Amino acid sequence: MTETLNLIKVLVTKPIQYIHISQWNYFKIARRGEGAVIERLKVIHEITKGKMPLIGVGKLRTEKDLNNAMDSGFSEFFAIGTASIINRDFGILLKENKGDKIEVEIDPEKEEKYKLSKTLWNMGLAGMLPVKGKVQQEYDP
Repeated sequence: MTETLNLIKVLVTKPIQYIHISQWNYFKIARRGEGAVIERLKVIHEITKGKMPLIGVGKLRTEKDLNNAMDSGFSEFFAIGTASIINRDFGILLKENKGDKIEVEIDPEKEEKYKLSKTLWNMGLAGMLPVKGKVQQEYDP
């Protein structure tokens, strides 16, 4: 984490528009180095705040997940990946207050529903996406 924070300290002095931090879980705790035992995005946001926007992403799959991320104050913007792959209408569901209709796993019996390339579909079934009926392994580098 120390090296990451040193990089962030340099990046905020450069003419870039934002920093995007993608991790397995938006609320992931730093395990070692500077900022250890504190949420990674919180530590990074202390450096970027007021200098440039921070975009956070990681396991934001439901309306509640997004609300928790917004309430945390750890970033100015949020990105979703898995949620939009599983729910092509994710934004519409949120806009229409239908968060209860958001699915959090792909159904391996309904491949046509997701309109994914064969490669992405196979990667998803192999563990990249949460799959109905399978336990997804937590990635923790």
